[in-house]
Amino acid sequence: MHQAVDAKVEEAIRDIVLRAMGPVGVRSVSVTPGTDHDGDEVLRVTVHYTDDVRPVNTGVMSALVSDIRSKLWAMGEDRFPHVRHDFPVEPKVVGFR
Repeated sequence: MHQAVDAKVEEAIRDIVLRAMGPVGVRSVSVTPGTDHDGDEVLRVTVHYTDDVRPVNTGVMSALVSDIRSKLWAMGEDRFPHVRHDFPVEPKVVGFR
């Protein structure tokens, strides 16, 4: 059985994702507990985008993991965030951070 995700942890993750990726067209963010390939407890973060997604800066997108990880660590959450981006259409890539 996985440890539940604390509401404050979930809120912190959503805030970071929306600050970074909101302009692209985020529809919702889901956070669920899970297990990685080594059997370690992780947080599965799925970012769901709108159908009219705007161009994506892949540097900003890839920095999400470290930004989320830093915040979680400061909050005492030691599970690693696995971030998945769920685009309904292929986004245009406009650059890097």
